[in-house]
Amino acid sequence: TDTIKILIVGLSGSGKTAFVRGIKFYLENDNTQSYANIFYDNSELKFSYKKLKFEVLEISENQKRHPEENKQQKWKEHVDQIIFVADLSIYDDKRYFRYQVDFFASFCDDEDFRNVQVTILHNKRDIFVEKLN
Repeated sequence: TDTIKILIVGLSGSGKTAFVRGIKFYLENDNTQSYANIFYDNSELKFSYKKLKFEVLEISENQKRHPEENKQQKWKEHVDQIIFVADLSIYDDKRYFRYQVDFFASFCDDEDFRNVQVTILHNKRDIFVEKLN
């Protein structure tokens, strides 16, 4: 069977964990499909659907910038998809927002991820809209 590997990345506090836990909740409560072998531990989610296996790994900027702290260095393995969780609520903190943009750019510039599809998930839109009003 094929394994699809997905990295969920973003700054600390961007909502990565909530996103991964939301996927887990959906898998456990969807009565229309049969998902098998659902496993969630720390920042890793694994599940099967039909003949496909999925591995979802959540990492923060500290694990990307200091891979020696990530003992398994899973972010360097073959990756099929990157989902970048962007925190829109920090738009008014120019320095931290720039840091987020630079972190995103580090994935775009990384040779290991050059041919990997990237999806940007704009998170915390509700806080962003509230700040605009």
